[in-house]
Amino acid sequence: MLRAVRENRSPLCFGLVTAAACACSSRDPHAPDPTSSRSAITLDFAIDAPVSGEQRECFGFDTAQVVGRWLERIVWTPPVPGGPLLHHATLFAVSSDYPDGPVVCDAMPNSWTMFVWAPGGDALTMPDGVALVLPSGTKRLVVQAHVLRFVAGPPAGASVTLETTDVAPDQVAAWLPAVGGVPAIRPYTEEHSTTTCPAGAPMHVWSAWPHMHLLGQSFQGAIVRADGTRSVFVNVEPWDFAEQRTYVVDQDVEAGDGIETDCTWVNPTDQYVLPGLSTNDEMCGDGLIVWPAQAATWQGPCQ
Repeated sequence: MLRAVRENRSPLCFGLVTAAACACSSRDPHAPDPTSSRSAITLDFAIDAPVSGEQRECFGFDTAQVVGRWLERIVWTPPVPGGPLLHHATLFAVSSDYPDGPVVCDAMPNSWTMFVWAPGGDALTMPDGVALVLPSGTKRLVVQAHVLRFVAGPPAGASVTLETTDVAPDQVAAWLPAVGGVPAIRPYTEEHSTTTCPAGAPMHVWSAWPHMHLLGQSFQGAIVRADGTRSVFVNVEPWDFAEQRTYVVDQDVEAGDGIETDCTWVNPTDQYVLPGLSTNDEMCGDGLIVWPAQAATWQGPCQ
């Protein structure tokens, strides 16, 4: 279902600012346009999974109240504790029709990622003058929920809220994944991988969302300059599966620079752990928000 709530929010400031800094006045050149209209829509969905199991469910939503508007903030509300849990949830924009759901969906159709949330993660709040926009041709919004259930019970409600404006930003941002390689992780062994994705054009990297699973030991993201110098922008050690946060990067990357994704795992079991989407598999990746949107590409495959 889609619940739409429209309200004029022009007296309020958006972005990563303190309450004191959010006192807008006509003398503030960065104050919001008083003629603008800010609104929020909330996409509600109910998650479920087999007891002692996991499941990926997808839910399709109408785009009518988002098309032609700019997305300044995306806020996830997870289910209350005690029932099914969200391992993570992803918001996609798709160019084809998609059912309301729930639909079991181990793989997504051709789509554009808008944001990924995991327990311990933050809302996506764009800085002043920067916003996301639905790609041209978007027909549906799709929420993919990776659901875990440990006890019997009814489905649980969750939601994602999109805060939008009708004022075009100075910069349009986009999601850009930096995918790291994952080896077959041997029993009783520490494994490590480093993957560098070369930038195809100059871009500004605003934020990073590191992602691994249960065997993760440490994660590091860095910019590797064309001259070989290396600048670390996120270092998570020890890795905590329950605290997958988004980190502000706020750095420029030039064409020819690379984004390095560095993952370390420790396997305490007597079984191999392989790359994959299940919680019991492993992953290594960094979800970046960059601008301008047209620069959100890698020069060649990011492998």
